[in-house]
Amino acid sequence: MVQVRMFSVSIWLGILVAYIFFTAERPALAADFQLAERDVLHTWWHSNAQWDEPAPLPRDRVRRSGSYHVRVGLVDEPGLAYDSFTYCSVPRSGMPAGAGLEADGAEFASQNGLSMSWSSFRYGRDVFVYVKRLQSTIPPAAGVVIRPTNLELKAEQVDAYTVRIKVPYRAAGQRFSVEFADDLFTSRLADDGSLGTRDGRSIHQEPRHALLIFANPMADGQMAETRPDPSAADVWSPPPGELDIQAMEGYRVVYFAPGTYALPPASHGYLPASIEWLYFAPGSYVRAAFEFRGERSAYKVTGEGVLSGEDYEYEADRRFGYKRTLASECHATCVKMLQFFSRDWPQSLLLQGVTLANPPYHSFVVYGDRQSFAIQADNFKQVGAWYWQTDGIELTEHSTMQHVFLHANDDALKLYQGDIKVEDVVVWKGENGPVIQFGWFPRSFANVHVKDLTVIHNRMFWPNFIHNHCLINSALDYRDPSSLHMADTSQTIRNLLLENIRSEGQNLCAMRLYALSNWENIRIKNLWIESWNQLSAIDQQSQLKRTAQPDGQQVRIGQGAETGLIIEQYRIGTERVSRDLNNWQAEQLGRLSFDAELWGSWDLR
Repeated sequence: MVQVRMFSVSIWLGILVAYIFFTAERPALAADFQLAERDVLHTWWHSNAQWDEPAPLPRDRVRRSGSYHVRVGLVDEPGLAYDSFTYCSVPRSGMPAGAGLEADGAEFASQNGLSMSWSSFRYGRDVFVYVKRLQSTIPPAAGVVIRPTNLELKAEQVDAYTVRIKVPYRAAGQRFSVEFADDLFTSRLADDGSLGTRDGRSIHQEPRHALLIFANPMADGQMAETRPDPSAADVWSPPPGELDIQAMEGYRVVYFAPGTYALPPASHGYLPASIEWLYFAPGSYVRAAFEFRGERSAYKVTGEGVLSGEDYEYEADRRFGYKRTLASECHATCVKMLQFFSRDWPQSLLLQGVTLANPPYHSFVVYGDRQSFAIQADNFKQVGAWYWQTDGIELTEHSTMQHVFLHANDDALKLYQGDIKVEDVVVWKGENGPVIQFGWFPRSFANVHVKDLTVIHNRMFWPNFIHNHCLINSALDYRDPSSLHMADTSQTIRNLLLENIRSEGQNLCAMRLYALSNWENIRIKNLWIESWNQLSAIDQQSQLKRTAQPDGQQVRIGQGAETGLIIEQYRIGTERVSRDLNNWQAEQLGRLSFDAELWGSWDLR
């Protein structure tokens, strides 16, 4: 069951809630409230919660953080604050590693007891977010950091266990990490090549028990677009509990009201052709994965609820009873949390507000004609991406993405099509893959703009020039990554702008770029890296290479007025990297090791 609350001011309730806030170890539950457009704060609670011990939960339960408790109150209503449920994800959702199978990417996180908690709420005015630690006191002054640091949010200590953070209202919402100094650990690369925390060279520092805050805008002006009427004749509201996909037949919309839902074991939601909209109300928690038929012209997946893949193991293959197998590659048959199929006529998807948790594989895939399927992603969140191949969103032609948080253990932002705009993205990266990816296969696209992307953590550590790594990457051809002869000179990438890219903490490398197509006007502007990790300068080198077709003909990387790659305002810490300062080379601060034959094809300004 879920308790959902919409709040207005009353003196007696304020006194009661204030008393609970400062005295109760576990929050009391309020009565149900009906949704009202005039309200400016909305939090929710799950009464069927279970603490975050690292074991699979019963299918009617929701995992609650054992490290943090969050409350939220309006700044202009002092002394009044409300419980905001703090969810938690643990590696493999507590399931054991597959016996006799290859690694799944969750080994480091599992062995070191990592977890990721988050709390979401809707707000329309400035708020205070109160964070109470349940296992330990607050560290000394300056022991709490909010990332991204350029948000300039500050934590103020309330008592020995609690801090509060003033969060100004933004129409774009706010997405940030609250980090306590005594919870931080350093990942290290040992001499034998293994990643651990005790011995070896420092890779990156991050929280052991992460806490993310998602402040979602009320967006009342978009309510009709993002929230269906549950009483409409074409809307199906399933009862909480086990989902019956066949009962959705003939409806247009599935409305998940507050509550906990789960598909039957060993299944995924292959939706009826009539379904075009999944709505996850605040306080809904749905343990499932959904596949759309591809018959509709406009799709929507909206709401501030949670879609969790915790019941699926890594690479859960539909051909083998939703189990992992090493029998064959399963890109087409492994479960994806959201799967679409595009026809050869115009289609669209609105992806708004939803939190996608615990993906077992690629979280979001569009098959078919990607040039006729436009995505608008807004205020989307992905958390608990412990496994390898838990990519972020692959944007299709004519798509936009803004105000997004991505926890990913593979390519976080995939740019394979043209006419794409991305803005205001926060990324938390695992060990595998780069942050931005636009390679893997010869491609033609143009006019892509990524702006204001911040990496708050990354655990990339692979030495020896792994080709599909770094903050920015164009990987070698997936069909034969050992070959430099898989290019296609009939393909061209032009007018790609990556602007205001920030990466906090220690980092492995800036860019590894292998051109599989002709390149024209690839620009990287305002790239800031806080510091390098402790691997050698050789391991940290950026690369730029031109590849060739099987017949030996090389792709063209523009020169002169059509320079192929332009890097502007590249900084490491407080120092600028430039040709004039002579600090760009492989062994110098900039770590740029570009092929000598390409000298006229790139510029550093």
